[in-house]
Amino acid sequence: MVLDYAISKEYLSVNPIPNVKIKKKVLTLEQREKKKEKYLERSELKQVIKDMAVIDKSTALLIEFMSLTGLRFGECVAIQSKNIENNVLHINGTWDSVSNSKTTTKNIYSDRKITLPKRCLQIIEEYPLKYPKDKISKDNYIFIYKNNKPYSISIVNSRLKKINSAKNLSTHIFRHTHIALLTELGIPLKSIMERVGHNNPQTTLSIYSHVTEEMSKNIIEKLNEIDLLN
Repeated sequence: MVLDYAISKEYLSVNPIPNVKIKKKVLTLEQREKKKEKYLERSELKQVIKDMAVIDKSTALLIEFMSLTGLRFGECVAIQSKNIENNVLHINGTWDSVSNSKTTTKNIYSDRKITLPKRCLQIIEEYPLKYPKDKISKDNYIFIYKNNKPYSISIVNSRLKKINSAKNLSTHIFRHTHIALLTELGIPLKSIMERVGHNNPQTTLSIYSHVTEEMSKNIIEKLNEIDLLN
């Protein structure tokens, strides 16, 4: 509108905007590899869970649950029995390690409800059975540690460091892995963002675009294998 006005007043002879082209940013090989480090491939995830089960079965169940839900670590360990109804989980808080208590979620987008797959329900049923009745949390937290409180992120990260992996393992990688898994399943970006509680699409889109790019390459590889002449 401003440029049209400038042309009408003969301040400009033509509108330059239609001729402006924005070059697509080309990632270097190093940048592409860094993107891949943000999440685990399905085969890598299976191996990490398997290796963790040898170190500590409870932690293995915890990281498997995070991979299948996309929850932040604090959200995951703040889950209480009352937050689950049928197969729906209401994420209404996060665990604050400083105050050692459950607090509100990161933002309004983080307060959400998600549907749990069957395996997550199995994990919830299996996890408390590892502890004697007197050790089960009075507040009915699911993922508790020896002190009858939710797991500490430092404990989980220290155990992850014991696993021999090419990726830099931390609790947050499982959240990114969940985004990658949903992308592979063809779930729309908006639905993924709602499930993981993202209001800023930057992180989700970064992983989403990289995975879809890899999927496109796989399509070409499969097409190249088709021989219609023989």
